[in-house]
Amino acid sequence: MCAGTAAGGWRIIKTMGSRIISMDPAQGFVAQTAGAAVILVASTAGYPLSTTHVITGGITGAGAGKRLSAVRWGVAGDIVRAWFLTLPSAAVVAAAIYGLMRLCGSGDGGPIVVAVVGVGLLATAFGKRHQALKPAAEQA
Repeated sequence: MCAGTAAGGWRIIKTMGSRIISMDPAQGFVAQTAGAAVILVASTAGYPLSTTHVITGGITGAGAGKRLSAVRWGVAGDIVRAWFLTLPSAAVVAAAIYGLMRLCGSGDGGPIVVAVVGVGLLATAFGKRHQALKPAAEQA
């Protein structure tokens, strides 16, 4: 989750703050207050939920409360479609990592090997990304 947030967090913040609706301070307050209330009630009742889903719903609701045409429904639809891809994708990745851990040994060895390999892959990916973002003069 940390790597995903570091890689695309600002895109998510921009989408939530300005692409779904053009948010003014009052709408931001209402969306955050509604989201906090839903999260508090659900947590108290013991229901699991996604804070991202709740806040997205709050932002969309705040925009729709002003007027339905204030919401960019195409962007909201893209977000919902992404959610439908997230759950099965996370399941596939978790199954692959679990299988790799089982191959590497049944004690502490499996998780340690997978963690070291994962950190190495992330470092390589972010290193290449950082290199690609450098201006041409700095790369020479």
